[in-house]
Amino acid sequence: VLIVDDNATNRLILEETVKGWHMRPTSMESGPAALEAMKIAAQAGDQYRLVLLDAVMPEMDGFAVAEQWRGDRQLAESTVMMLSSADNDHEAARCRSLGISGYLRKPVTTAELHKAVVAALGGVRRPNKSCTVDPASNVDATIRPLRILLAEDNIINQRVAAGILRKRGHAIHTVNNGQEALEALNTQRFDLV
Repeated sequence: VLIVDDNATNRLILEETVKGWHMRPTSMESGPAALEAMKIAAQAGDQYRLVLLDAVMPEMDGFAVAEQWRGDRQLAESTVMMLSSADNDHEAARCRSLGISGYLRKPVTTAELHKAVVAALGGVRRPNKSCTVDPASNVDATIRPLRILLAEDNIINQRVAAGILRKRGHAIHTVNNGQEALEALNTQRFDLV
């Protein structure tokens, strides 16, 4: 799996996620680096079967990478999935026109990503390779909403975790360290820390 994202935290989260699925991740922080890695892997006969590509990157965005990927026969064998933080239906249409196998809006849960990856790699492929959009409101009705205390000192990690949990219907109270977590536990009730 080739992971392409300019954000180091996002790359790390995706790396750990796919490792848990027994996949071998390689991460790149830019479009040009990703294209070069794909070419090298293809020439070595060890082509990336899956590419998780961030749509919004400086220099060369995910769509520019996909356009070059699509134009190179040697690279076109890889399954490409686009991940975007933009809430834009135009991107999904653009994704379809480029033959991208999946389009997911960030933050994406592990379950949503897994479902999309399985569909893209092993599921039924449409002849036009149209992309699948996983709606942001896809909440599992069997999970009851929880009051969750999130203790995390990194603001980006806070936002990612809180976004994923809120998307699943949970109420999140975020604190910056262990001391604040203990204070919150003394004054409020939580289902999960």
